[in-house]
Amino acid sequence: MNEPTTTRAELLTANPEGMILALSDCYSNPTRVFVRFLHERGLGFDAQGIAAFSAYLREEHDGKRRAARSVNFYLAAVKNRVRYLLDHSPALSEGARAAVERVLQEVKAEKVVHEGVSAERCLTYAEVGKVIAAAQRINPRIALIAEFLAVTGCRISETLQVLNTDVKPAGDQYRITLHGKGGKDRKVYIPAELLKRIRRVFVGKKYLFAHSRTQRLYTRTYVSMTLRRIGAKAIGRNISAHVFRHSWATDMLRRNPGDLVSISRYLGHSQVSTTENTYLHGGYTGADIAAKAPRLDLVGATA
Repeated sequence: MNEPTTTRAELLTANPEGMILALSDCYSNPTRVFVRFLHERGLGFDAQGIAAFSAYLREEHDGKRRAARSVNFYLAAVKNRVRYLLDHSPALSEGARAAVERVLQEVKAEKVVHEGVSAERCLTYAEVGKVIAAAQRINPRIALIAEFLAVTGCRISETLQVLNTDVKPAGDQYRITLHGKGGKDRKVYIPAELLKRIRRVFVGKKYLFAHSRTQRLYTRTYVSMTLRRIGAKAIGRNISAHVFRHSWATDMLRRNPGDLVSISRYLGHSQVSTTENTYLHGGYTGADIAAKAPRLDLVGATA
C-alpha cells in the first residue's frame, strides 16, 4: 500500500508562507530560513520538504556545521509552524495530515552534550552577601528578589510567579509552592523574617513580588540586567539572576554529597542525572585535563 503524500497546494488553499511569516515570535528568523529553503529547492510544506530541511540543517556548509542546540532550535520552529498550518487547514485529507504528522514525529532533536555549570561561574557566600548588600543601597526591591533566590535556589521565572496564596506558614518559616517547568509543583521554604520584609516592600495584592504601586510583575530580563550592573560594581563580575540558583545548588551538593536525590527533587529536576551532570563539578576543568595529558616526544622524528 502506497504511503499517503501531500503537496503544498493540498496542504493549504491560502498562502502558507504568508500565514507563518506573519507570526512574530522567537521562531520568526528560522521560519524565514525554512521558507527560503523550500522555495530554492521547489519543495512544499509536506513530508518531503520537512525531511529535506532536517537533513540540510545537519550538513556542513562553507566549512561550518551548526551546533546541536542551533539545529534543535530550527527544528522546533519548523514543527511549530507546520503544526500551525495543519491546524488552519480544515480541507486537508486525513491521509495527507497523517503523513506530515508522522514525519514531524520522526524528526528527532540532536543530542546536546551538557558540560554542566563550572564552579568558576558560581558565587561564594561572601560574593552573594556583597551583591545583596550593594543591591540594598541601589535597588532594595531587587535586593529582596536576589536574597529570595539565594535562600531558595529557585529559578527566577518561578520566583516572579509566586502567588500570595502559594505562601503558607510552616512552623518558624514559610512554605512556598512553586509552579515549575513541565507543570510540576514543588515546595521551598524561607524564613518568616525574610517574608515579612518582602511583603512590607512589595505589598503585592496577588503576586508576592508585584510592583507595590502598579501591581505589575517584574520581568526576568529586568532583574538579570539590574543584577548584572550591581554585580559588576560590587564584585567585578558579570552575573545574572540564575547564578544564585547555580551557586545554591553547587554549595548544597558540596556540603551534602549524600543527598543528591533530595536536592535534585528540591531543585525541581525531572531526573537526578540532570542535577548530577549540571552541578557536580570534578576536581579539574577540561583545560586542566588536557594540560595533564602526556605529550609525545618527537625529537629526532622525520617529516
